[in-house]
Amino acid sequence: MTTPHSPRRIPWNRVWPPAALFALILTNTWSLSQTGPVGFVFGLGPAVVLGILTGGTFLWLDRWERERPPLLFSAFVWGASFAGLGAIVLQATFENVATALAGPAFQKWASALIVTPITEEVLKGLFLIWLFRVHRHRIRGLLNGIVFGGLAGAGFAFSENIYYFGEAFVKFMAAPTDPEVMINFIGTFAVRGFMAPFLHPFWVALFGLTLALATRRPPGVARVLVGSSGLVVALVLHGVYDWAAIVGSTSDGFAVFKFFGVAILPLMIAMTVLAIVLRRREGRAIERRLPMLADEGRIAHEEVSSLDSLRRRRRWRADLRRSRGRAAAKLLGRYQAEVSALALMQERNDDPSDVESQRSELEIVRQRMLIAAERGV
Repeated sequence: MTTPHSPRRIPWNRVWPPAALFALILTNTWSLSQTGPVGFVFGLGPAVVLGILTGGTFLWLDRWERERPPLLFSAFVWGASFAGLGAIVLQATFENVATALAGPAFQKWASALIVTPITEEVLKGLFLIWLFRVHRHRIRGLLNGIVFGGLAGAGFAFSENIYYFGEAFVKFMAAPTDPEVMINFIGTFAVRGFMAPFLHPFWVALFGLTLALATRRPPGVARVLVGSSGLVVALVLHGVYDWAAIVGSTSDGFAVFKFFGVAILPLMIAMTVLAIVLRRREGRAIERRLPMLADEGRIAHEEVSSLDSLRRRRRWRADLRRSRGRAAAKLLGRYQAEVSALALMQERNDDPSDVESQRSELEIVRQRMLIAAERGV
């Protein structure tokens, strides 16, 4: 309760949307100023396609225990807005200062090896740090860290791709017969379209994974080291990748492809395999727990067969949408996610207070779903 002399606290969910929209507008205004209207529009098309592809991939990983849509969307928007804007401002400031004090050669290498990796990875990772502090109860496993990190990286790549695709298109249209311009245009689409779409998501997902691992350790130095290890690896990989890109523009044209194939691609494949394994384990754990939840009275016994398969869950939502409306089907999707969350928490023997809180949340969502289904809205 506020007193007459105490300031009224403004809810974060009322401040965040307009602030993020403003930051996103500023970010894209900068891209527009660099590429022009034609380049911006051209860059926007492939950026949207790749954003849907990468973001959709991480949402697919999260299908068993789908987090709240506003939180998932906020991860993507943070990367596209505040992280993107912050990187633009900080990197431009460093470039101006470093060029004035040490010359363009120093600025070029320092930006690639140090400044760009630190600003981008830290800014993207700030969302994860906030998430793990404020919404720690929403992180119920390693896969959650990968999903939220991947979405933040996908958002950052979306804003970045508008600029890179647009700039390459403008240069190509200005001199379409110039071999060097043609090579740059093809190279941009090869790197940004096939290699880079998952690079930013991968680097942030590494940090999300190690943060999720750290939550399983008691507070202390070891917890900090485990949690920050993913960020350190991402910084190193990002810095060397940018260094290889500079080498490619000066001597070895295939340096960045070599480094990607030797160092980054194997790690990305390993991360992909790990994420799929974690997703399957979540599904099996939920299947094991559903009969127990029914015996406890948390769900109806007849619902078990509709909840133990993603295909049957989807069919259940579709049937309810046709018979009772979109709102009821949406609440059913939320109910399915909350059932999964409780099953996983009990499977891992989470903190009893967190489990009890999840039971209460499940009951609230269940009652709302039944009321919506009864009203047919």
